[in-house]
Amino acid sequence: VAAWAPPRRHAAPPDGLAVATALYQARNTSRFTSGTPSDTAPCAALAQMRALRALGGLGPHVDYVVVHAGLLGWQLKLLARHGIKLHAGRLPPAEAPYPTEYERAMLLKVDVLALTQYARVLFLDVDMYPRRPIAGLLSIEYDEVTAAGGTPRRPLGPGSTPHGPNPLAERGPRPLRRAPQRRPPCST
Repeated sequence: VAAWAPPRRHAAPPDGLAVATALYQARNTSRFTSGTPSDTAPCAALAQMRALRALGGLGPHVDYVVVHAGLLGWQLKLLARHGIKLHAGRLPPAEAPYPTEYERAMLLKVDVLALTQYARVLFLDVDMYPRRPIAGLLSIEYDEVTAAGGTPRRPLGPGSTPHGPNPLAERGPRPLRRAPQRRPPCST
């Protein structure tokens, strides 16, 4: 079995960087917020973008991209007005194996792979708000990882992630430790 090469960190990130998220405006699915379309989806993306920029490190050279489907014109204009790049995604047809709107909406994330104009893309779900700067993630380079989840030299197997082998997972599950028994406080 070929070993994974350790990741390489570049002194300066390359040109053509993006942080991407996916947004879908639900229609009539109870799994989503029901009712008339609101500004919830675009506001979530705006809040995420502002949080990322406020943490530092994601300057104007990093695009924030929303892969979208089903958003209304006014929602797209709102996002564009705040400097968000828009990429129209596609949902699969409402047939098996994805009969529900929720299942099809989850596949919108696959369209992030179409952002080939960027050297690197970091995908974050719209409800993810990092607690520390993430700009360093854009300067790390791993071996060629494919969308199928492996490299040409070593396919993704048990205990691996698309970012490389996971040594904690490869050693197997650890036995559970018992919590120390606490003695009740003494009564006087």
